[in-house]
Amino acid sequence: MAYINHFYSVYHSIRYFKNHAIIRLNKELSSHQIKEVNKEFGFLAETGMIEQKPASSLPEDNDAYPQKFRLVFHFNKIHYGRLIKLIHFLNTFS
Repeated sequence: MAYINHFYSVYHSIRYFKNHAIIRLNKELSSHQIKEVNKEFGFLAETGMIEQKPASSLPEDNDAYPQKFRLVFHFNKIHYGRLIKLIHFLNTFS
């Protein structure tokens, strides 16, 4: 049970929309934490950076869990296995 609670401590869920990965978060990340995410996992973004956005800025994903912040990036669709590493990294911010 502790593992499950930790797994969802910061990470909530993920969905894909067109070329983007949208990761819903249980807590807002600081700008320093976003920089760390990009430093460690920026290679997952085919273009641009991993950005944190409120649900209201994403019409394609604002009806589900509108209170949750999102990490959004143009996913390269190559490193699916690294997404779990990203989730574990995000949960270190709990």
